[in-house]
Amino acid sequence: MKWSTVVAWVGVFLTPVPLLAQEPCEGGVCVQPADLQQFVQLAQEAKCRETTLPTYTLDPVTVVVDEEGRYYGSGSQPQPYKLTMQWCNYTATAEGQVTIQVAKRVPKEYGFRFRPKAALGYLPVTAFEEQDAAKGLDIGLLLEPLFYRWVNLNGYVGVRSTGVGVGVDVTKNFDLYLGWAITWGTWQHNPHAAISFAFR
Repeated sequence: MKWSTVVAWVGVFLTPVPLLAQEPCEGGVCVQPADLQQFVQLAQEAKCRETTLPTYTLDPVTVVVDEEGRYYGSGSQPQPYKLTMQWCNYTATAEGQVTIQVAKRVPKEYGFRFRPKAALGYLPVTAFEEQDAAKGLDIGLLLEPLFYRWVNLNGYVGVRSTGVGVGVDVTKNFDLYLGWAITWGTWQHNPHAAISFAFR
């Protein structure tokens, strides 16, 4: 082999090639910059999870109960709600539903109750005896302690008389009353018909 050929090959191997050269890596394992950035990000996220707690946000659901015992809820049927969790770089969302049943309080059919009623009635025997139709008018107060559906028992105290009788509910607050009364002072017995208005 000629010396010129040997020198040529030695020159090829010893000539620096900047395009193929890599920066020296000393004291550790060589890591590409992009991979190093991912490792740093993972370490920061792990530290965040160790030092912080997740936060939860729950959409409110409003439930309203009226005086009649009926229930109402916010939103459409069924009422939706959403739970959101935020923890460092993680976000999770869950959805659910709240089913609200509308219930109406069933009124009692019979029993005791205290219901005062203003009454305007007429005493026909007194009007006949006094020979004056106006003397038959009597205003007073009906007190209802017992009821069965739309029929009720009443005690009556009025300006001209007192007595007991039976009322019939025409509406929630309006009644027709028929009973027996005794006038004050003269103690006349009278059939007593009246209309009454309940205060509640």
